[in-house]
Amino acid sequence: MPRVSPSRYRMTRAAFDLVSVFGCLGAVAVPGPAFAAVLAHRGYSALSVRNELVRLVDRGLLVRSTAGRVSVYRRSTQLDGGFVRYSGAQETAAYDGSFRALLVTIPETRRGDRDRVLHVARHWGYRPLRAGVLIAVREQPDDLSRQLERLVGDEAGIEHCRLVPESDAQARAWARRAFAAPEEAEVERLAARVRELGAAPAFGHREYFDLFHEVAMAIERTEVLPEALSDRDGGVGVRARRLMAAVVELWAQRMLDEQLAEVLALPAAGLIAWDPGFWARVGRPMPGADEREAQA
Repeated sequence: MPRVSPSRYRMTRAAFDLVSVFGCLGAVAVPGPAFAAVLAHRGYSALSVRNELVRLVDRGLLVRSTAGRVSVYRRSTQLDGGFVRYSGAQETAAYDGSFRALLVTIPETRRGDRDRVLHVARHWGYRPLRAGVLIAVREQPDDLSRQLERLVGDEAGIEHCRLVPESDAQARAWARRAFAAPEEAEVERLAARVRELGAAPAFGHREYFDLFHEVAMAIERTEVLPEALSDRDGGVGVRARRLMAAVVELWAQRMLDEQLAEVLALPAAGLIAWDPGFWARVGRPMPGADEREAQA
């Protein structure tokens, strides 16, 4: 099986900003012109947006289709786990007494393969327990094994299994080590920034998304753990998750309407596919819902 060509797998700020457009619009499919319109407010040129879209498609993070001469993009299944985590909508994980585990024994001579495997695994919620051992709490998609095999070709170095802790105390210790919550002082600092921004009479896209990115990076390793895996420090992780939800709500209350009006005026607006889950969470009807009801 051929290997995927080497690529830069780190989620750069440009890639993060581009993927955030799905959340900005409450959409699961977005045409290229809408990405350009949204990201222009953050200083991106139309050319830089097109180049980043091409890179993310090449990396398998976005899926591209066409409608006439317009390209339309969706998140790949690989990207969905991380997207839900940063949307503030992730539900508590279930725990059945074991952890899903990924054993990675790819040698240093194949460091590129190893880095790509670790990158994809992180998107699916795996976090390092120790060197070469990653664990996850949530069930993994059926095609994850195929994705990882495609990355490394025919050579071995990946094994899927389950790890069963000897005791509840060990399970909590593993969860604490792998799904590290940010420091409490960091959560409080970010919470103060969210309150400050929310109290401001107005703020710009760059200011908002600098904060959004900072909060997202703070919770990058956390998981919404069930009570069985939580300990005295578990509350910090929960507060960090709620903080992300508060940042998303701030966008919905203060900036969504203006951004939506701009995008709906684009000729390609009809190609947007809306995300029902997003609109349910913000307590608003999806764009065009009134028209669809009238037609029905």
